[in-house]
Amino acid sequence: MVKKCVAYGCSNSNKENVSLHTFPNPKRPGGEKILAEWNRQVRTTRANRVGPLKSHGTYSWNSCVICSDHFTSYSFEVKSSVEMEIGFKTKSLLKPDAVPTIFKRGTHVLSSGSCDMSPASQPHQSDSSSTRRILQLSHWERFFLVSEQNLLSLFTQCPLCQTETDVRQVCQYKRVWQSQPDVGNTKAGNISLSASILFAGLSPAKALRMLNHMNVQNISYATYMNHQTKYLVPSVNDVYKIEHENVIKIYFSLLLGHLAKYGTYTVMEKTTKKIIAAQFVQSNEVGSSTAMEKEGLKRSLEQLSAEGVNIAELVTYRHVSIRKMMRENHPEIRHSVDVWNVVKGELDKLIVQRGCKLIALGSHIINVHTHSDPLLTECQRGELKERKWFLPYSKAYSNLREILFSKNMQKDVKQLTPKSITAGVESFHSLFNHMAPKMLHYHYETFYAR
Repeated sequence: MVKKCVAYGCSNSNKENVSLHTFPNPKRPGGEKILAEWNRQVRTTRANRVGPLKSHGTYSWNSCVICSDHFTSYSFEVKSSVEMEIGFKTKSLLKPDAVPTIFKRGTHVLSSGSCDMSPASQPHQSDSSSTRRILQLSHWERFFLVSEQNLLSLFTQCPLCQTETDVRQVCQYKRVWQSQPDVGNTKAGNISLSASILFAGLSPAKALRMLNHMNVQNISYATYMNHQTKYLVPSVNDVYKIEHENVIKIYFSLLLGHLAKYGTYTVMEKTTKKIIAAQFVQSNEVGSSTAMEKEGLKRSLEQLSAEGVNIAELVTYRHVSIRKMMRENHPEIRHSVDVWNVVKGELDKLIVQRGCKLIALGSHIINVHTHSDPLLTECQRGELKERKWFLPYSKAYSNLREILFSKNMQKDVKQLTPKSITAGVESFHSLFNHMAPKMLHYHYETFYAR
């Protein structure tokens, strides 16, 4: 049997995408009072209705229903966000004290207290479905959390005849009010909420759960994913493409970094610290972390070359395979190794403070500053101050000398940058880890947008 809503002007049935709710049982504690209130609310639109009755005069509370459209969202129990996120269908449950308050009003005239005044100037009327103005949401648009009770107080009195709105007066005043402007067919506040979650690098499930704990009405997780797919990710890609094209036009000296676990590679212009290229290598494409780095560098160079960028210098970490690739495939590019990566912030301090070449550093630290080598007869130092020096035959000096004069160090020092340059890339990687935490999984498009 098809049941229909008993409210005036409503024909929703159990076949529609709404939930139907029977009148309260008067036999349960407090049920008779709630039932009377339900009947009073229904009679505001159907004056002749006396309530759910059978022919012999007894209550038939379970034979009449009202649909969910006549209840505020606050009238329902909060659904489990966990169940919603994993795809379970949940039934809308009314709170025990819920009362329907949203109805279409009829055109009844009361014999007393009626408003027969004619407005001096009738407010402009328009069909919201046909002439609704589409507002462009600006970046300074502000939104507020508003109490439902305070919001409903805006509609308790007619602004023209100053009578209570639940008293059905004859009044020519009409208005259409919306709580938010529209962006296309979507409310601006909903889009703004989804965009804020993505742009702040938050987990959507946690952010929406927080709003549910505050009992703030908000969008569902499925709605967020729909916004992200249709609007947010394409918008991010469009903005990135525009910024990328603008940066490529003027920046040429580059440095490259990576996040090994994600296979994420970024190319940054070293003067302005602008990210001008990014490549993502999936772990199943190559066999090792070093191979991922090499592949990321290869793709980055191909991308920049296709965009017409002439690279003057490339600063990377000290990987043998990358050095070989740059030496054999890109001899026209000056390849440098970041000093921070080589010495971890210690050896570069010694070089800068002492002013000695690497060859002379082994002698300098034992207080020997002249050499027989004609290319470097003495240390390039300033005035020496009293200090402690390494002992020539100590174990500490022997270990340090072994590091300084190793074959790898001799190769590295020829390509060292004067100071650390990849700090900007490391800062970007820290921000990236905030936007896309390693413990969370994202689809490729979402990962790229973040």
